Amino acid sequence: MKKMVVLFALLALSFGIFAQGKPEATGSQQDVASPQIVTITFWDENAGPNRTPYFDQMIAEFEATHPTIKVNYVGLPWSDAKSKYDIAIQSKTTPDVGGIAESWLTDFIIKGALTPIDEYFNTWDRKDDIISGYIDSIRNAAPDRKLYAISNTSNIPVYWYRPDVLAEYGLDVPKSWNDFFDVIVKTTDVANNKYGFSIRGGSGGCMQLEQMLYSYSGVTEMFDAKGNSTINAPKHIELVERLASIYGKYTPESDITNGYKEMVAAFDTKVANMIVHNLGSYGEHMKTLGAGKFAALTKLESVIGNNVVVTNGSVVYSVFNTSKHPKEAFTFASWLCERDQSLFWNESIGQLPTVRSALDSDFVKNAQHMRSAAETTADPNVIIVSTPINIPGYADLLNNVCSRQWQEVLLGNRTAKSFLDNWAQNMTQLKKEYDAYLNKK
Repeated sequence: MKKMVVLFALLALSFGIFAQGKPEATGSQQDVASPQIVTITFWDENAGPNRTPYFDQMIAEFEATHPTIKVNYVGLPWSDAKSKYDIAIQSKTTPDVGGIAESWLTDFIIKGALTPIDEYFNTWDRKDDIISGYIDSIRNAAPDRKLYAISNTSNIPVYWYRPDVLAEYGLDVPKSWNDFFDVIVKTTDVANNKYGFSIRGGSGGCMQLEQMLYSYSGVTEMFDAKGNSTINAPKHIELVERLASIYGKYTPESDITNGYKEMVAAFDTKVANMIVHNLGSYGEHMKTLGAGKFAALTKLESVIGNNVVVTNGSVVYSVFNTSKHPKEAFTFASWLCERDQSLFWNESIGQLPTVRSALDSDFVKNAQHMRSAAETTADPNVIIVSTPINIPGYADLLNNVCSRQWQEVLLGNRTAKSFLDNWAQNMTQLKKEYDAYLNKK
């Protein structure tokens, strides 16, 4: 897996001063005296009280150092962000620049919604500070291998747990999936509204589930040699059945509708001892629980004895083709990817920066979850598996089809096998369609 980091730049500003009684300025002089102010619209794909204030702070700093560019911030809740982008693309009302999940990137490129930024990126004086692996990953998402986004953050799955609860029950930090389930059972106290685990049964649930499935089974390929999805592997069915069996018994019943915020709240209010999310919820855990009251586990031994970590990309910043100010849109996006901004953002939300010069910061070196993530990704025995985020329709399948069927499984209205067989059938078809599209290029 690759890692990321970012640089910060302040621009010097010039102001024309004209003495009273001087001859009237020419057009070019007037431009210098009163530079035209451009307003760009920025969409934040994961807005909320725990993240929006950081953007407010960064935008204020950007506008102070770039007085000719104003940023109109629009916050989208994560659960609605993809659908709002889809509608905007159809109606040609997209923003100038926006944060998007990397899993949406290929879909947006094929729909012609994004502007290639190679020309701007190649002349950007900070481009070499972005770890090249992240740029390569973004280029690989594009059928034409052009650059359609840049990123200032990266992520991996995390099994968040509370050390004080494990100590209370005399339990060790789980090392394997079997240990994990054992801890779930032993730390549940229904009478006192304490549960060993909280499942993400609502928005984004299948994204988290997919990461868990491959970690549990040890399967290392998303597709077999014939191009068939492996999501319905026997061990995957086994894990779905195990999760369904603990729902409502060792997890809260409200898990059925848990999105990101609800699941994190269950952990931060001490209702649940463990959750599976990613590095990005660190800031909320720190704010609510405090230092030393939670910890990150970034790998679990599979049922066949190996260690698999599944990554599904991160958030990237893209310039949309409806923008009348693509240069200014890139200026803002690239500014977010400079060292100081990247470090501020990632330290605030608890993720890994993608900028090389930020890797030596105290935050990256000293924070427990950062150390765990760095050790896991650097471990030669850990197998990194990437989800098929480059296949158009992948994100929609997880959000619109799999999510509903996952809830049906938890409620006992659908079998684990039926759920995963349907998922596999759809994913296999999407891959065949994308392969056919590429062969025509």
